[in-house]
Amino acid sequence: MGIENKSKSTNNIHIILFGYWCVLVAWQSVVASANRSGMDLLIKIGLIALLTLYIFLHSDKYVGANLLYLLIFGGCLSIPLFLKETFSLNILISYIFPCLFLFLTFVLGNRFEINRQQLLTFLHGIILAVAYMAVYAILFCGDQFARAFSISSAYGNELTSFLISNHEYGLYLIGGITGCLICLVFKQSAPVKAKLPYFAALALFIPNLILTFSRTSLMGMACILLVYIALSRRNKLKRYLIVALTVGTAAILYVPVLHTFFMRIVLKNNATAGRDVLYELAVDFFKEGTALEKLFGHGITQSRRFFEDTTSHGSVHNAYLQILVYFGLSVLLLLVIFLVTQMVANLKLIRKSRFWGTILAAVLFMSVAVMFANTAYIFNSSIDSYFLTVFAIIVPKYVRNSIYTGTFDVAGDG
Repeated sequence: MGIENKSKSTNNIHIILFGYWCVLVAWQSVVASANRSGMDLLIKIGLIALLTLYIFLHSDKYVGANLLYLLIFGGCLSIPLFLKETFSLNILISYIFPCLFLFLTFVLGNRFEINRQQLLTFLHGIILAVAYMAVYAILFCGDQFARAFSISSAYGNELTSFLISNHEYGLYLIGGITGCLICLVFKQSAPVKAKLPYFAALALFIPNLILTFSRTSLMGMACILLVYIALSRRNKLKRYLIVALTVGTAAILYVPVLHTFFMRIVLKNNATAGRDVLYELAVDFFKEGTALEKLFGHGITQSRRFFEDTTSHGSVHNAYLQILVYFGLSVLLLLVIFLVTQMVANLKLIRKSRFWGTILAAVLFMSVAVMFANTAYIFNSSIDSYFLTVFAIIVPKYVRNSIYTGTFDVAGDG
């Protein structure tokens, strides 16, 4: 999975991947969650069909070694579907989508490339979409900004814009902020006025991210910044980030009102919010299973029913434990192997392009970290999982492909 192959095909996969996510975001923005009903499924099925058609028509049909991994993954994933599940369209999508998405992007689309200009277009799309969310939040959730320093608890005051959860919003803000930072590197030689839109976007996104009160998202953003600072060479972006983090940390530590706000509200006094109970329950649920259930999971329906009956929560708020109880040790091990191969591929890229190897490794490390405290996980069909997969896995893979084949144009590499 870390092997990059030369591709002769040209495509606009960056637009297709972005468009898929953008349609789902637009659907959330215009229709209240209570009124979506079966239309969600129809839209999701339509998007999957279009993605499948596009990749099938534009791939060179090269299969490669990734097919073996897919067959093993699909086989392990499908066992609880046939042994445990009551069939429904929702359940079928939950099992079929990961295999189909992996097949499309890492088997049929294994040699797709995203070059410098295509990546810039993709990032601009994310920045504009996230800016829309942030402006919406200011216009229609303005009271949450106005009373941010007067609330006594973060719970019930999390900023979500028009999205379902603060964690989902926080994930998109991470994408927007990271996109701005990468674009600033793209335009490091450009005049200041060309950089102003990105600085304005950062000034918009950062307060929104803080007011999500999503510690998971803040941790994810911190992972990107710290990994980049640790692995990158000296450059303007690295210096600016060190100064900004130093000043920000000093302000939080020594300005009383900021210290109280961040420790008591943003970081919620390090309260676990019941996650420790859910984690312990998930481990116990796993341990109590039969040998077959330990290896291949209890299935989605049975697991959700257990947690809803026991805790009123339908999920564990930890992607790794979620996968463990849903699909068992086999799929969890395959996920870990996949993540390790992608990280190795990104770190190897450092030898060819220090900046891109570093920033791609940082983004992947973010995804690994946020899955410890979030239910979104790569190759799942939910909108936030889709975004995480595209932003941290698929687009980086296609950027690596382009760099190795010499079509990316790494001029100005920092």
